[in-house]
Amino acid sequence: MVFWAGLFMQEPTPSVQERSATIPSQVFVFSELYGSPVFRKTDRYNYYITEIDHTPVKTLDDVLKVIQGLASSEIKSFNTDVASNKQFSSGKLPGCDVKVRAVTMYDQEIVLSLRTNDHYFPAWQAIRGPATEDTWKVNEL
Repeated sequence: MVFWAGLFMQEPTPSVQERSATIPSQVFVFSELYGSPVFRKTDRYNYYITEIDHTPVKTLDDVLKVIQGLASSEIKSFNTDVASNKQFSSGKLPGCDVKVRAVTMYDQEIVLSLRTNDHYFPAWQAIRGPATEDTWKVNEL
């Protein structure tokens, strides 16, 4: 599972694949976080991401590569300034403007334009082993 800009993404489950008209990618958005950059950009979730910032994505690994390329270089110094209660000089939160193309479960194409917010909504990946007793491991990207 990957979280980025308020989107919770995973590979589509068998039940989702069964209900979808088409399966354009293996990147399925199953939820959006309230108050995040993507919140209220669409009236629904449950869609497949096919492109992020003009780069086609087919798998979660493709998404991870794109996200890491979009990461703000200013975030570390910004977080240090915030932690030490200093005023940051740029006057804006670190992030970037991104266009996301997606296809709904009912084969409708949607386009989202958003500005990421790397301070309040950092990207992360949650991984769990195949055994039922394995625990989740969260890696910040």
